Amino acid sequence: MPHSSLGTRRAARTAAVALALAAVGATQSWTASAASWTTRLSPECRRYVPQFNAAASAYGVPAPLLAVLAKKESGCDPSAVSRVGARGLFQMLPASGADLRTPATQTTSAAKSLASIKRQVGSRLDHQLAAWNAGVGAVKRYHGVPPFRETRDFVASATADYRRLVG
Repeated sequence: MPHSSLGTRRAARTAAVALALAAVGATQSWTASAASWTTRLSPECRRYVPQFNAAASAYGVPAPLLAVLAKKESGCDPSAVSRVGARGLFQMLPASGADLRTPATQTTSAAKSLASIKRQVGSRLDHQLAAWNAGVGAVKRYHGVPPFRETRDFVASATADYRRLVG
């Protein structure tokens, strides 16, 4: 009887080790995948990968999507200012309440905004990008991407950039 109990415990331990190794392999695979998108970034955007990753983890949005938005909005220039006063990596307006002091706070504000957009318009990438560009109200009013040329062009371009980035 003691041998069968020992055999059962050994089998359970072996199964637990196998599961742990499989989990580590899955994590390494995900990490390698995550690393591959960063190599496709322009040098000016690559320097903000730690901020993209941290904000993405905190708010449950894709880090590559943050990178795409930063590139499209400002060319990954945290000091960019538009003619209408939008500022930073993501060209957010100070009146939005976004914290625009540093690249890290700009990225956190953008991730928080993107997470809010996702809650309001759903998980479709085209709807999220349209809401980023034209506002949540416009996406709801038109039940999807609004018929504005600028928004449609932005959604098409950002979607293509995102797909190229994540493979």
